[in-house]
Amino acid sequence: YYLTYANFTVEDNDKITKNLKLPQTPADGCLIEWTTDKPSVISASGSVTRPAVGAEPETVTVSAKVSLNGVEKTKEFTFTVLPELSAQQKLEEAMAAITYDVLTAEQPTELTQNLTLPSVGLYDIGITWASIHPEIISEKGSVKRPDETTDVKMTATFNCGGVIEEKEFDFTVILSCLSMAKKDADAVVIENASAL
Repeated sequence: YYLTYANFTVEDNDKITKNLKLPQTPADGCLIEWTTDKPSVISASGSVTRPAVGAEPETVTVSAKVSLNGVEKTKEFTFTVLPELSAQQKLEEAMAAITYDVLTAEQPTELTQNLTLPSVGLYDIGITWASIHPEIISEKGSVKRPDETTDVKMTATFNCGGVIEEKEFDFTVILSCLSMAKKDADAVVIENASAL
């Protein structure tokens, strides 16, 4: 029975943060018995308990004893479990994950469509939004194109257990089609008047 790191996790084996998937039932006629040298960090069932915030990473050896027809073979796997993140670290990761590409498929300097403003980020961190021109871009992300092309600053406030950080996004909302057509018509009138 073949066992590789890819069977247990999609994470790098030296950067473990989530539970492992250790096969507990017979496969291909083999029986598998799991043991670990630090069961308080990685249990024999694969449950992971990360070290506390500020602690050092823990290196754990997990052993699989595979038996078939009375023949036994043991294979060892080494994992490093990362410590829990502080609220500030979680905030920083959550903030970095919210980019212009998340908010819109358009260029932020040529905005015409509604934004997608998430209310929850990584680690279930709450996000609230504020706009300096809510009549143009609302706090829900709805865009109402103005009579004149307008710059709008959106502020995302991230709250992780009372630790708060803000991140700003700048957009330029293009004037409405009606206003654009009116400007074009006015320009034609002025041009014609100048030709007289």
